[in-house]
Amino acid sequence: AALPALGPLPRALLAADPAARDGVSVIILSLRGAELLERLLGRFRATNSHQPVELIIIDHGDPHDPDDPTAAVIARHRDALDLWHLPRGRNHSFSDSCNLGASLARYPYLLFLNNDILYTADALPPALAQLRDPRHGIVGIRLDDDPASLPPDQITGQTPGIQHLGIHFPWSAERGYHHPRQIRLPSVQDYLAQSPPAVSEQPAVTGAFLLCRKADFECLGGFSAEYDYGLEDIDLCLRMRQQLGKTSRCLTSIGLQHAESTTRRRDPHATRARIARNHQHFKQRWAARTQALASQPAPQPRARPTASLNILFVLPVPLDSNSGYHVKYHAAQLRAQGADCRVAVPDGNQAPGTDALPSCTHSQALARVPAAQFRNGRGPDILHAWTPRECVRRVVEPLRRVTGARLLVHLEDNEEYLTAIALGRPYAELARLPLAELDRCIPSDRYHPSRGQWLLDRADGLTLIASPLARFNRRRLPTQRLPAPVDETLFSPRPLNHSLRQAQSPPPCTACSPTPATSTGPTTRRSSSSITLSSGSTSTACPRYCCAPASTAPAPPPMPATPPGAVRELGWVPRAQVPDILAAADILIQPGDPGPFNNQRLPSKLPEYFAIGRPVIMARGHPDLNPRHGEQAWLLDTTAAVQLAEAVRTLWHDRPLAERLAQGARGYYEQHLRAEPSALFHFMTQHIQHRDQSRECRDGRYCPAAGE
Repeated sequence: AALPALGPLPRALLAADPAARDGVSVIILSLRGAELLERLLGRFRATNSHQPVELIIIDHGDPHDPDDPTAAVIARHRDALDLWHLPRGRNHSFSDSCNLGASLARYPYLLFLNNDILYTADALPPALAQLRDPRHGIVGIRLDDDPASLPPDQITGQTPGIQHLGIHFPWSAERGYHHPRQIRLPSVQDYLAQSPPAVSEQPAVTGAFLLCRKADFECLGGFSAEYDYGLEDIDLCLRMRQQLGKTSRCLTSIGLQHAESTTRRRDPHATRARIARNHQHFKQRWAARTQALASQPAPQPRARPTASLNILFVLPVPLDSNSGYHVKYHAAQLRAQGADCRVAVPDGNQAPGTDALPSCTHSQALARVPAAQFRNGRGPDILHAWTPRECVRRVVEPLRRVTGARLLVHLEDNEEYLTAIALGRPYAELARLPLAELDRCIPSDRYHPSRGQWLLDRADGLTLIASPLARFNRRRLPTQRLPAPVDETLFSPRPLNHSLRQAQSPPPCTACSPTPATSTGPTTRRSSSSITLSSGSTSTACPRYCCAPASTAPAPPPMPATPPGAVRELGWVPRAQVPDILAAADILIQPGDPGPFNNQRLPSKLPEYFAIGRPVIMARGHPDLNPRHGEQAWLLDTTAAVQLAEAVRTLWHDRPLAERLAQGARGYYEQHLRAEPSALFHFMTQHIQHRDQSRECRDGRYCPAAGE
C-alpha cells in the first residue's frame, strides 16, 4: 500500500510515546531490487535490537510491472517490521527521494541505508551512541566486501577486503583536484587483527549507511539536488561540518557487508557523463576545502580513561523530568569518559532504566539491591545529590556512611525561597524554629533550613546551575558551575514549521500575552504549548515547562482577555515533540521578571531557545546570561503583557532585525551556553575523588543529632 498523504508534523504529533525520542526512521531506495530488499529486510529483522524503528521504502519501479515482486516482499515483512511503502513510479534522483523520505519520517534520527547492504551486525545502538555527543553530526560504518558478490578469483584463497573506512581526498590528475575516495584496505582479517579503535573521526562517510539527526538534516536542507547518484553524501558531511560545526564518525570495529554498486547497472557512457557532472559540481564548491583536508594528518582517536569511577545520582523527582534530563545528559558525558553511572529516583516514580543509565528507587539504593550495584561490583565512589532537598538527603547521608563515597551536592534553585513559599512563612522565621518543629513541618521535597545546610557544609564539593547559588557555599568547598545542558539532538536550528502552523490554522490577533510556568501538582517536563499569532500573522510559541508544584514560582499575573481562538492550547505533548512545536514560531519568549526566585536560577528552556536560533525576548537580569540587546536577544525591563506585545510588533515589522537576532541567538549559544562535555568528569577526578579532608563538621552547631 502507498504511504498515506499525511504530512510530517501531524504524523509526529500522533506518535505520543516518549520512548520515540530515540526512534530511527530508516530510508531505503529501491529500483527493481526485490531480491536485495528481501535479503536486507530478513537480516535486519534478525539482527537489529534497537526500537522504535520504522522503514520507509521508496520504490522507483513501475507499480504495474507484473515481473517486479517488490510490493510482495514488503508485504511479507509488514507484520514483523513497521514498514511504509511509497511507490513513486519512476526513477527519481537520490536526493529527491531521500529528502522526501526524511520529510515523512516520524522519528528524530534518520538512517539512509542502501538496499544492497547485508545487515551482518547490530549497528544502530553503537551508531546512536555516537550521536549522543552533540559535537558529532553524522555516523557511518565500516563496509566489507560481500563474499558472494566477489569475482570467482577473489572468493578462493582470498579474504574479503574493506570497501569503506571513511573518505579521504587524494589528488586526481584526471579531475584536477583532491577528489573524494573511499578508504579501502585489502583484507578485513588483517585489519581486525590489529585491534582497531571502535570509531574514527573522518571528514566524510558514504551514504550506503549514514545516520544523522533529522533536525540537522532539515537545517542543512537535506541532500543537494545538484548531484545525480554520486557525491550527495560527501557534500552533506562537509556541509555538516562547515555550517553546523559537527563532525562525521565511522564505526570501525564492526562492519556491514556491501554488494557494491549492484543497484546501478546503467549505460557506461551515460554513467561516465553523470560522474563527470557530479565531480564538476563538487569541485566547484569544495576544491579548496578538499585540498586543505588532504594536507591534514589523519585524526587520532582520543584515549579512553582506564580507571573506573562509579557515580550514583540521587534525584528528588522522576527521571522523566527537567532535572532528570540534566542528569541523563551529564551521565552520558561521564560514560564517554569511562565512568559507570546509576540514578536513584523517589519510590513510586521509577521509569524503566536503560543499559546506558540504569535506575533504581531510593529504597533500593539504601538496601543496596542488585539493581543499585555497579558493573565492577563496588559501591559508588561519588554520590551526586541533585539538590539538597530532604528526600535526597535521607538517601545520600546513610549511603555515604556505609560506602565512604565522596559527596557532591547540586544546586539549581533558591532553595530557601522555595521552602518559604511552600510553607507560607518567611524563611528567616523558619530558620529560627527548633529542629524538632522543622522536622515536623518541612515536606520531603523541600529544603530543610538546618539539615539541608548541614548536608551542604559536609559535602566534598558543590555543582551550581547558576553562579549566585554560590552563597550556599559557606565552607568554601570546591565548586563547578554546570549550566543547563541542551540536548542538541532535539534543540538545534531547523526550518520554519509551516505544517504545524497550517494544521493549527491560528487566527490573527493584536497582542501576545504569555504567562509564566505554573502547575497544580508535580508534573514532568513535557510541554503545554500555546501558539499565539500577532498582527501580520506572527506566531509566538511560549512553551511552559513544568517540573515542580505551583509553589515553586511566584503566582503569575492574571492573563489579559484575548479574542476567542487567539490562543491554541496543544495540551501535554512529549518532550521529543517540543522542537517541532518551537519550529512553528517566529519568536520565542521567556516570561518572568527579576526577583528572589529568578535572580538565582537559569530557566532550562532559555539555552534551548538560543540553541534553536530564533529571536528571543526575555527580561534583563538572568544570572550568567548577558546577551547583547538588539544583537543576540531582545531585552525588556519587564515581561508584562503590554511590553511583550510591543516587542513582538517591533520584531515583526523589522524583519532584518529579527533575522539578526536569530543568528545572534545561535551564535550566543555556541560561544557562551554550550556545555563543556568533560567539565564534570574533570571536576570529579581532579577535585573530588581523592579529596582528603575530614567529613565531620568542625562547628558543633551544625552537627546532626546522633543516630540521624
